[in-house]
Amino acid sequence: MSCKKNSRIFDSVYQMKFNRAYTDLIKWLPPSLVEELWKRLTTRKHNSLTELETCGIDPNIEDFLQHEIIVYNRKKK
Repeated sequence: MSCKKNSRIFDSVYQMKFNRAYTDLIKWLPPSLVEELWKRLTTRKHNSLTELETCGIDPNIEDFLQHEIIVYNRKKK
């Protein structure tokens, strides 16, 4: 299996955890960061979300992802 194919499979695994509505946002982040964000949302001390809630559509999740994209892009520069 080629690296490219492995990468696509890896990406799709983590995109499937988040609602498909966030695919356009998630594609801007590396898979390792997407996994970290998922863990942060579901394990944070205050206001953590269940996996079911994180799989849903919520304006707070969208805002969180948009914020993380901004932070990620700033660090890349």
